[in-house]
Amino acid sequence: NFAVAGATALNRSTLASYGIQSLDVPYLLMQLDWYELYLANNPIPDYLYTVIGPIGGNDIIYAITQCNKTYNEISSMIPMIAETIVTVVKKILLSVNAVDQIHYLNLNFPLGCFPFIIDFFSYDPNIEKDTDGCIKMVNELVMDLNSNISSMVTDIRVVDIYSAYLDLIRDETYECVKFTPCCGNGGFVPSNIFCGGEDAFLCSNPDDYIHWDGVHLTSSA
Repeated sequence: NFAVAGATALNRSTLASYGIQSLDVPYLLMQLDWYELYLANNPIPDYLYTVIGPIGGNDIIYAITQCNKTYNEISSMIPMIAETIVTVVKKILLSVNAVDQIHYLNLNFPLGCFPFIIDFFSYDPNIEKDTDGCIKMVNELVMDLNSNISSMVTDIRVVDIYSAYLDLIRDETYECVKFTPCCGNGGFVPSNIFCGGEDAFLCSNPDDYIHWDGVHLTSSA
């Protein structure tokens, strides 16, 4: 597993050129370097399963939550984010020569439905929500990113977790908790009580929830 929590598709200097400060963690191309180094020093199994993503969502989230970038400003970044992801996908497909290979590329979740993002916009009475109760602008940006990625990739199985997630929150089973995390309050209000904090609430039945915290899903979801 070469994924890193909080990672972006674009590197820090590129994000900085847009006025966006990201976490100081290895971005996508650095993770690819680790992957290629591993393959160079270890035998490749005959049966290899590669799962890529979701990636690119943090680029959007940092632009929104740290810099208050507008829709148009973030939208202008989408092609570059998608191209970076597709470049990595193509390099991965070229780097392995296993007999039977199955590669999966996860698209991005509808981040406008995540408690963390909904909480972030809770102080804005003018923010537009969609029919699911999600932040419309954020989901439109994610859909644009997913569409860009899908249009540029071949020879890989694209997994539409965007639609799968929407199916979950539309399931009546989760109606009362679809935007409620099991652990912590999920975001910015009322008091930044994140999962793992001393005062964080922990539900007794995580399997009945979609969200573990404000950003990650439960194992059952």
